[in-house]
This record gives sequence, C-alpha cells and structure tokens, in this order.
Amino acid sequence: MFTTFVINLDKDKDRMDHMRHELTKLSIDYRRQAGVSGREYTPSKDEYDEEQAIKKGGHALIPGEVGCALSHARVIETIVKERISYALVLEDDIAFPSNFKTIIEKEIGKNKNQDWEYLLFDYVVVGIPFIKQWVKGVFENVKKLWQDKPIKSIAFSLYAIFKAFYIIPLSLFEGMRNKYKKLSPGPVRFFRPVYFAGAYLVSLGGAEKLYSLTRPIIYTADHLPNRARILKGLKFRGYAPQSVRQLKQEFGSSILDLEGGKL
Repeated sequence: MFTTFVINLDKDKDRMDHMRHELTKLSIDYRRQAGVSGREYTPSKDEYDEEQAIKKGGHALIPGEVGCALSHARVIETIVKERISYALVLEDDIAFPSNFKTIIEKEIGKNKNQDWEYLLFDYVVVGIPFIKQWVKGVFENVKKLWQDKPIKSIAFSLYAIFKAFYIIPLSLFEGMRNKYKKLSPGPVRFFRPVYFAGAYLVSLGGAEKLYSLTRPIIYTADHLPNRARILKGLKFRGYAPQSVRQLKQEFGSSILDLEGGKL
C-alpha cells in the first residue's frame, strides 16, 4: 500500500540502528536511501543553483542544507520514476507511536479523493509552546542585530510587532485544534508555512509537484513543500495531533554538525 524510505548518511550507523529497531517493531518494511553529505559532496550546477537560491530565498544554502535537500530530492525522484502511489519518507532520528502503521494505512485508505498530496507528521510545536519559542527567537535576533546593525534591529522589531497580531491568535487556534483533534485525529490545513521534513507521506501526484522544484535545488528540504504549495498547488496538510517527533536532543543535527544540547 505504501513504500517507506529512510534517509541516512553512511557515517550515522547509530541512527540507522535506531530506525531499524523502530520500524521492525512496527512491522514496516523500508528502503534505505543513502544521504548526501553536503560537506563532502560538491553538487553540479544542474543539482544546485546557488544564484537562484539567493534570488528566491534571500541567501545561499549552507552545505548541510544542500546535502539534506539533495537526499530528499533523490527519494522524490525515485517515487516519480517508479510510479509509487504513496511513499512514507523518513529521516533517521524519528520516534513513532505504537499505532503509527495503522495511522498511515487509515489515512491512505481515506484519501480516495486526494484531499491531501503531502501529509506532514513532524512539525514545529503549536499553541503556547510555539508562541514562547517565537518570542524567544525574536528577542535573540533583535539582540544580535543590535550589536552590528541597530537600524536593522529596529526594523526587525517593528516587523515582529506587526507579525504578532496574526501569529499569536493563529498559534492559539492551532493549539486548541490540536487538543480537539485528539478526539478525531487526522489531516488539518495550516494557514502559515510549516517546517521540518522528518516524516511525511507523499502521493505520486504530490511527488511530481515537488520533483519539478528540485531540478536544480533552490530550496531547503523544509521549505520545499511550502513553496510547492504556493507555486504548484500542492495539497499540503499536517497530521493532528502531532504523532511523531524527531530525537534532536538525543542525536543532535548531522546537517549542522551539532550535538543535541547545542541545538
């Protein structure tokens, strides 16, 4: 009914051991996709266009982001070329609920009318926890900018105040919705960009829309589905309540080469 891919760098054997253990418990067969190490791999212009990345996103991707984006792009390419109806794409630091396979099968079975093409299971926390993270991030950015670019710091502060008028109510709504969805779990629409790409289901139609934006790479793996939603009409949904999580504190970040405590 679905094909599972696990993206894993060759050096991260402990992560692969973790995923093998998790997926075996769930009786989910999988295919390992060798990840691309951005620090060791030099992409061609056909694979990554730095000029367009700066033009479209405002900055070049760091090597780790390029490697991560290429890793996901290669999975997406496989889905398209092999005409896989549904694929579960996983990074290698995911913790699952015991009924995750049942959730996947249920949502695919319900998706007869293609209500979604991309279903994200791992995303930034919602509700009050998100508001706290967002406010903390604003203050940290203002503080950093003030040291070198005071005028930009003031402009950023004014922008954040303006943004708060919709970010805070929207986040409170999402938090309440997540609590309600515990009674009736399933896909929900997000009215803002939603990041992370640790665990998602994608249909063949969704993969085709994503694939068209990966030749060459311009966006990070986290940003790609959000851009596809705008540029290609990707039917993007998140699964609520949140059912999986990335073990960032336990495994850290291979992309940023940071231990969990430093993230």
